[in-house]
Amino acid sequence: MFKVGVYSDMTAPNYHAIDALSASGAKHLLRSAAHYLAQKEHPMQPTAAMRLGTAVHTMILEPEKADIEIARAPKLDKRTKVGKETFELFERENAGKLILDADAYDKAAAIADAVYKHPQARELLKDGQSEVSMLWEAHDGLPCKARFDYYRGDGIVDIKTTQDASPDGFARNIASLKYHMQAAHYLQGYRELTGWDADHFTFVAVENEPPYAIGIYRLDEPSLMSGRMLMEKAAMAYRQAKHPAGWHGYSTDIQTISVPSWALLDPSW
Repeated sequence: MFKVGVYSDMTAPNYHAIDALSASGAKHLLRSAAHYLAQKEHPMQPTAAMRLGTAVHTMILEPEKADIEIARAPKLDKRTKVGKETFELFERENAGKLILDADAYDKAAAIADAVYKHPQARELLKDGQSEVSMLWEAHDGLPCKARFDYYRGDGIVDIKTTQDASPDGFARNIASLKYHMQAAHYLQGYRELTGWDADHFTFVAVENEPPYAIGIYRLDEPSLMSGRMLMEKAAMAYRQAKHPAGWHGYSTDIQTISVPSWALLDPSW
């Protein structure tokens, strides 16, 4: 059931079950409505990087749940009968938890520790709430949703694990993964539900390899404007997709396309 509001106690499964436009869904809609529907019906299995990211988020944002939701697998040789049986018993005893091998678990803990040892990151993660869900309607009644990593009275904080947290490296990451679209969407939800503009949307980017370096970033206005334009484009696709015949993929027309300019030979060659 969709009911506009701010929810600090909504579970992740209940949030994901709500049919509304989200930033993650928008990424699929920008490709096609058919890809969006396919992702909803057949969610991608979490990769190792995604599983690590989930563990890091829990350890940073909800440390009290870490032991309840994450299990550190013992180091075993699963090629042996004893190792295989021991691991199967471990899985049964930890059913429902996110199971990580010992190295991945220790890495997630080290990343979380690095974030809390960073003075600016630690300060940003004070005096707020973790995993807050927001549901709102756009001006034309379009249902929208967002789930904030960390919600403060003055703004939003988002944790990102990445290979390169340097300014140039993370800027490329933002562009390729459309994090600027996410930022614009979250700021819009904040505005709709609180009645005022947030002071900031801040990324805490932490590298997933030693030394677990951290960068703290906020987007400039041209980047946020681009993100808003992408969300508007995705919203248009979402509205069209709601029609019975709207879940189509690419155009059925024959189209003329060009290879990227960098792949074209110089005519004088």
